[in-house]
Amino acid sequence: MLNLHLLRACCTVALSLAAIAGAPMLSAQTPVEAHLQSSGVKVLSRFEGPSGMTGIVAEAASGQRRVMYITSDGQTLVHGTLFDARGANLTERHARSVSQSLPAVRSGLDATKRQALLRTMAGLRGIEQGRADAPRTVYAIVDPQCPHCHDLGKALQPAIAAGRVRVVWLPTAVLSDASEVQAARMYAMPAAEAVKSWLGDTLPTTGTISDDVREHLARNILALRDSGHGAVPLVVAETRDGSDVLVSVGAPSPRELANFVE
Repeated sequence: MLNLHLLRACCTVALSLAAIAGAPMLSAQTPVEAHLQSSGVKVLSRFEGPSGMTGIVAEAASGQRRVMYITSDGQTLVHGTLFDARGANLTERHARSVSQSLPAVRSGLDATKRQALLRTMAGLRGIEQGRADAPRTVYAIVDPQCPHCHDLGKALQPAIAAGRVRVVWLPTAVLSDASEVQAARMYAMPAAEAVKSWLGDTLPTTGTISDDVREHLARNILALRDSGHGAVPLVVAETRDGSDVLVSVGAPSPRELANFVE
């Protein structure tokens, strides 16, 4: 019998990969993959997983991508965070590795929708980092527990420190309940402290959330959904000459990142 229940390995987390419109779908090789595809989920790539399993990158209709694993008999789907005997987070490692081999990011939004998305994000309350008179302003919807968001935050620090860009971080929660608490704590802190704690992995994962902050988190997640993308980070900024809007979904490549800060 096909076993399609999700095995929860430690704390379940949906690791978002770069969302790319029009990425090719692989043909099903196992009963699990056939079921996923019949449910509207694309299998975009495969890789050798731990303990004889096959790893896959699955894309939902929303564009959100997750690393999952299929047992050697093809009958069981494992969706969660896998750790090895030394405590290393294998799912995060695989997510980072696989994302580097995927095609370049495309937002799939036309010019009118890109402009509307920029206006929406500019109207949100965020965590502002950088000089107010910086020549470029970048808006980024992030989940504090997303590894690609974390990488983006670190990658932007030199440009922020040099005064080339001002970043408005818009924390939200798409991965877990702990993400929501951490995003809320970022709003409760001074901006510099919030970013330092986030990038230093010292944000608490427990605590209460005020109604005011909960509303900001909800507005951020609605902006993410209204953009037509379910993956984070979502990065938006005007081009240098102001003639268009740049949109990056997922982990931007160094070349794509340069377009936002140069």
